[in-house]
Amino acid sequence: MRPCALAAASPASVRSTISSRSISASADITWKRNAPWQWEYLVDHRGETIYSTETGEPIVVTTLGNYPAGTTTLAPVTPYDKWDGSVWVTDTASQQTAEGEDAQAEKQWRIDEANIWINAQQWPSKLALGRLSEDETVKFNGWLDYLDAVNAIDTSTAPDIKWPTLPE
Repeated sequence: MRPCALAAASPASVRSTISSRSISASADITWKRNAPWQWEYLVDHRGETIYSTETGEPIVVTTLGNYPAGTTTLAPVTPYDKWDGSVWVTDTASQQTAEGEDAQAEKQWRIDEANIWINAQQWPSKLALGRLSEDETVKFNGWLDYLDAVNAIDTSTAPDIKWPTLPE
């Protein structure tokens, strides 16, 4: 730590060289002048990342002094973490609900994409008109099996879902 040159200076010399500025004695210690010519030790956390205990959002410290109220240096582990006063605790009910909603959205997306592919090949129309070739019948059945497998997925088991592979 570098010594603070003004710590040994007399109040008269301090008055003549410094108005109401802060001086930094090291990277993490700052002294601030208080009236009448008293210096206060301030911790310098500028540039550090802390986290809101309300939202978990990261905040970069930009001012001198202690950390602001409602913040912690501990980062939340998941987006579902809630601050309990001393540590982050994962809200498993919220996490399971969100994962189930995500799985349901993916399930619907897979069904929609499969139906778009099937209809783009015109397999339902060709089947109805009796114009589906043997090779197309095998492919069409593969896609129908895929749709059956996707429809059978229980999204309440998310994130432990093994999605079926796309047919060739």
